[in-house]
Amino acid sequence: LESFYSEVGRYPNISTTMNISGQCLVGGSTANFAPCTSSGTIYFVVPPNPANCTGYLYGTNYAFVGTAAGDNYNIYFCLEKDTGGYPAGNRYATPVGIR
Repeated sequence: LESFYSEVGRYPNISTTMNISGQCLVGGSTANFAPCTSSGTIYFVVPPNPANCTGYLYGTNYAFVGTAAGDNYNIYFCLEKDTGGYPAGNRYATPVGIR
């Protein structure tokens, strides 16, 4: 997201909750999450939902909530198992880190 921000000048400006499982973060004229067949620079691909994780927030393993101005975001996700010092379960990422 930081390279997207550096080049586009904002984070994805989605002000509603969006299921981003299996989507790509795409630059260019759309400059948002879109199907991976979209044209433009692909910054990253969001993986599909893992089979072993339940209790998703927003009904999906990867949900993006941003602002219309593109100045902030939360990405909600579920860890299947303890990873990198974080226990399994629901977490969210912001521009300042993982919570």
